[in-house]
Amino acid sequence: MATSFNFDHIIALLEHPYEVNQELGIATLSAVGLPDSNRNKLKLRMADSLLKLQWCLDYNLQDEVEIIVLKELRYDERAELNILEKFPNLKELSLPKNGYINYEWILDWSKFQGLQKLSLRGNRLNSFPKGLVGLSNIRSLDLGKNRLLKLSALCNNFPKLEQLNLSHNKLKKLPLQLGGLKNLKALYVNHNYLTTLELDLKSLKKLEALKLTSNRFREVPAVIMEMKALKELDLSANLIEEIPEALFSLPALTRLKIQGNPISKDLKEALKVEWPHLDIVV
Repeated sequence: MATSFNFDHIIALLEHPYEVNQELGIATLSAVGLPDSNRNKLKLRMADSLLKLQWCLDYNLQDEVEIIVLKELRYDERAELNILEKFPNLKELSLPKNGYINYEWILDWSKFQGLQKLSLRGNRLNSFPKGLVGLSNIRSLDLGKNRLLKLSALCNNFPKLEQLNLSHNKLKKLPLQLGGLKNLKALYVNHNYLTTLELDLKSLKKLEALKLTSNRFREVPAVIMEMKALKELDLSANLIEEIPEALFSLPALTRLKIQGNPISKDLKEALKVEWPHLDIVV
């Protein structure tokens, strides 16, 4: 059994940015044994590289790993991603900044039924991975910083989804079915090419945060005025000149961001005076 001192030294090696030091940490851990008293702390250090995940399999720890983060994988490592299928209790999976990966070929998504949080951020995806559709327990989905032109088969297949990030893509419109995400609380579609919201967002009765920053809106979408649970609305960096008074009738609204729009200085000052209870960022 490793002493406390040895364990701290092992942790330092596992967290070192150089792979050779990580390998040394794994070799040392294998030699001295697994410290039961620090088991949970260790699991967090063993789920951020394929090398460490293989060690977990070698020592039959796959059932204990619930969170995995793999980013900036080398080209030769990407074909080994199917190792993830061997961790049956995985709840959170983050695969950011891995360049273009055809996840449909590498991973059998049907084996991730317990997954609750998934990030495929920054992977140059130009279409929605169809294999994700069956993941009915997903609560948070991040597809930001990709190259998505449109969404298909996305909505109504994630009944528990609470947070959806579609920011920094190339979307010109959102699918009508988006309104089917009844439990959605936060929707981020900033930095896209949206000019209007042609969907039934009013059915999103739990939506509390909506971020539409850096799109091409010339007016506040009328459907927003029907979102009664909305607390935070970000319309900054668009082409909006007027703010409809009906927007301020939303009962839950507490924060409104409108900076970076061609709104007159007089209107900005008037809004802050007329609605002092709101946090209005102009």
